[in-house]
Amino acid sequence: MVCAGDILFNRCTPIGWEGTTENWCDALRLIEDLRPDIVVPGHGPLATPADVRAARRYLEWLTELAFAGFERGMTPVEVATTSEIPEEYLTWTEPERILLMLHRLLREYEGGDPMTSPSIMGALDELLVVRRHLEARAPTRR
Repeated sequence: MVCAGDILFNRCTPIGWEGTTENWCDALRLIEDLRPDIVVPGHGPLATPADVRAARRYLEWLTELAFAGFERGMTPVEVATTSEIPEEYLTWTEPERILLMLHRLLREYEGGDPMTSPSIMGALDELLVVRRHLEARAPTRR
C-alpha cells in the first residue's frame, strides 16, 4: 500500500498549486514503479496502479494541450472551452478545475516561478464559464 496524499487525485480533476507538472508526473511514475496493490489518494476513492497511470496520463495530455494552445496565443479559458476533452476526463469530479491547471501550466510555459500559486480569485469568472461549458457536454458522471 502507498499513501500518495495530494500527489494523486483519483477520478477527480487535480489542482496543482506549486512545483512543476513534470515533477508531479515523475512522482506518479515512482508510485507506479512500486506496483502497490492499493494507493490511498489525497482525493477520491482508493486507487490501483491503473488509476495512478490515468492521473499521470491526464497531466501529460493536459500539458501537451496547454502548450500547443499557448503557442497559438490562446488563453487558459480559450483552451478549456475550445479543446476536445476526452470523455473519461469529463466523468471525473470537478472537471472545471482544468482551468486552474491551465493557469498553472501557463505559468510554467512562460517560465514563471514554480513555487508561486496561481490566483483563484482572478479566475472565478472564467471558472464559471468553463463549468457551464463542460456541463453542457459532460456524460453522466460516476
